[in-house]
This record gives sequence, C-alpha cells and structure tokens, in this order.
Amino acid sequence: MAEKSSGTALRDHAALSAEPAKSARKRPTAKSYDLPIGGPALMVVGPSKVRIESYQQASTMFEAARDEAMRRGLTPSDVPSPLILDSVGHILGYVSWNGRVWPGMPRDPFDAARKPLYDNRIQPAVECR
Repeated sequence: MAEKSSGTALRDHAALSAEPAKSARKRPTAKSYDLPIGGPALMVVGPSKVRIESYQQASTMFEAARDEAMRRGLTPSDVPSPLILDSVGHILGYVSWNGRVWPGMPRDPFDAARKPLYDNRIQPAVECR
C-alpha cells in the first residue's frame, strides 16, 4: 500500500522534519472535508507514502493504523504523526494522535486558538430526503 516517490518534488519524512516550522505558504482553511488543493495528496510516515483524497480519509487511515499499533503493544511515542503533502511536496498539515488534522508540523508550539483542518469529532452533515 506504500507508494514510492516518482520525481524530485517529494522528499522523505526525515528531510521534511528539518524544514522550518513556519511557512510563507498560505495554509488551508477548515471549510470542508475535501483537500483544499482539489486533488490527491500524500500522507507520509517515514519512507511510506499513501495517496489520499481528503483530510477525513487521512484521519480514518491513521486511526486504524494507530489502533493496530496499540493492539501490538506500541505506545504513542512509537507511532509518529503522519504529514500530509500536496502534489508538489508542500506540507499541508499532519494527523495528531487523536485523529485530528492540523496545519503546520507536529513540533509546532501549542496554540489554543489554532483550528483543525479536519475534526474527527464532528460528523459531516447527511442530507435527509
């Protein structure tokens, strides 16, 4: 299920963690469950890359992997937060241990005013007919 990088646009997780925490790039807003780039992106954990279509999908996939890791006896410090990259390798955000998707990097300082890009506690509206 892991996808290898096909080009120079994507870098591995180790290279990304060396980048500065703040970026001049405008960060996406939490207006919808779809990725703001309007297309596929990658969720990156170490050397593994998985194509995703939405923040919701990234959250769901991480929660399943996290739960499996816990069943195998791993602790939260053993499970890294996956990064979410757009198609050219820019960081859109990351998935935290609780399954929420946040802008920035996992090591960014805590900010109580920061809003998640996707909040797994809020279910999308379902149209009733």
